[in-house]
Amino acid sequence: MVWIYTWHMAMGTRKMRERQRTCGRAAITVGLPFYNAGTTLLPAIRSVFAQTLQDWELILYDDGSTDGSLQLARSISDARVVVHSTGRNCGLVSALNRIAQLAQGQYLARMDADDLMHPARLQRQVEFLDRHAEVPVLGSGAYVIDGDGRPMGIRAQAAPDTSDYALLRRNPILHPTVAGRTSWFRANPYDPAFPRSEDHELWCRMAGPSPVGHIGEPLLFIRDASARQTGKYAATCRSDMRIYRKYGPARVGRFRTAALLAGAWAKPLVYSMAARAGLESRLLGLRNQPLSAQQAADAAAALDLIANLPLHDILRDFKA
Repeated sequence: MVWIYTWHMAMGTRKMRERQRTCGRAAITVGLPFYNAGTTLLPAIRSVFAQTLQDWELILYDDGSTDGSLQLARSISDARVVVHSTGRNCGLVSALNRIAQLAQGQYLARMDADDLMHPARLQRQVEFLDRHAEVPVLGSGAYVIDGDGRPMGIRAQAAPDTSDYALLRRNPILHPTVAGRTSWFRANPYDPAFPRSEDHELWCRMAGPSPVGHIGEPLLFIRDASARQTGKYAATCRSDMRIYRKYGPARVGRFRTAALLAGAWAKPLVYSMAARAGLESRLLGLRNQPLSAQQAADAAAALDLIANLPLHDILRDFKA
């Protein structure tokens, strides 16, 4: 694994130099918004530095943290890393839209502060966007890891169904895996009227004129959501109901819209009962597919590489 990674890193560096000679800017900006992410922020940053493609800009966007996360971000000493801070908590939608305005890369990749990028993520997504000029945005598969960083399963390997009903019924893309053209994100900002479903609303709004690409290969590690609060899930369902009311009648008819609304109303009740019965983790785990032996080995090797990547040379007054 080490020699394969070294070879890919060398190839990524060569492509970086070629692109810089022709474009004069980074191939891709990584937008990483964070709020009180002190326990997971450094591993997330480490995974960006572990990329086989090194032609990136990293925007660390603090949304009013009070736990020392901002100090950690500011301790990174690398010309490719840019730190911004609002000084107050304005929410994810505001952060994502602001990152799109600040991004200098031709492409923009999103991740959360508790995610880890697979070392091949940026290279795979940049290559896809380079090859498919008609695609403005794409997602990928993802590994699911538990609180201790152990692989538990995999999600979103299949290409998303973007037919009208399927698109409304279920968010087709794992939001943290998204990458796309920076110009597209600027022209199509997230709508703050749909908190916790801002991505779902964007895909519904742009369905048709903006084809969605997909890489089935898992290119991100996302944390298991078993600790999700029932209140947050209910808020997601309320935003989804607003999406159904806005787009449903014209696209799938009033009857199917009513069915979608009824489902969104019932889901928080089911989730709450499962949580009270201690079945929350099992319920959420149904979304995961089991790992093959090869996938388990790839996930373990990638996580080991990220964990052991030294950052001592770029951290000022902070222990890696």
